[in-house]
Amino acid sequence: MVSKLLVKKALTIVMTLAIVFVYSFSGIQKAGAWSTLDQFTVNANGYWRIQTHQILGQTFRPVYNKLDGVGVYAGILPDGPESCILTVKVYDAAVLPPTLIGQTTMTIPKEETYNIADIGPLDVTPDGRYEMHVSANSGYAYWLVNLSDIYPRGMAIIDSSL
Repeated sequence: MVSKLLVKKALTIVMTLAIVFVYSFSGIQKAGAWSTLDQFTVNANGYWRIQTHQILGQTFRPVYNKLDGVGVYAGILPDGPESCILTVKVYDAAVLPPTLIGQTTMTIPKEETYNIADIGPLDVTPDGRYEMHVSANSGYAYWLVNLSDIYPRGMAIIDSSL
């Protein structure tokens, strides 16, 4: 005779598989920072120390209606710590002043690298105006920049020096 506990476990497994099946074929996908990239560059021709700016970021006009990840090409100067915390805030800039719609933090290592972190997913309006601002907990952290305007859908850098 099959115990009630065994039957309950078997039904739980079957229901879990059914939920995974429905989820997998429903067109719903988990948001993650590894989704399709909207705009990016790794062609830096300089760097800016993050803490020497009141505001440091960039504007963008998304192609998609969800923002689920942000990336920052950053590093830490040689005399700095092995890592630091970078905060990235995303603002809806359709009207002034911009409205904060989401933020995330990421640990950046000493070596220059493209750092990607999950955020949201945030609802965004395709072709709307948005801003991404970065800040760091170390004066040695820097953001690699390209000083020419390489983004056809936004400004590569927005800056307000201290």
